[in-house]
Amino acid sequence: MVDRCGQLIGNQGGYYIDVTAGVQSDVTAAMESEVKVRALIEQVEGVLMAAYGVDADRAFEILRWRSQLTGVKLKDVASKFIEALAEAGLPATCSR
Repeated sequence: MVDRCGQLIGNQGGYYIDVTAGVQSDVTAAMESEVKVRALIEQVEGVLMAAYGVDADRAFEILRWRSQLTGVKLKDVASKFIEALAEAGLPATCSR
């Protein structure tokens, strides 16, 4: 229902359900997941930069190339790379 000026003043019959909290929760979870994936990819880029003496852009190109070559998502390539480092007994991060 609207008033004479066209402003919403109510509804006729039915009810509203506020889904704001659920939507916000979904957005927050998706963002947290993306941040974790990006951190994983950057971690692998760092290893490739150190191993091959390349810059960050070239390291990302290497990851992207491997993803396209194998048909595996970039985040999964990065995850498998870190797993392989761990299995080889090499730390994926530098601890000081």
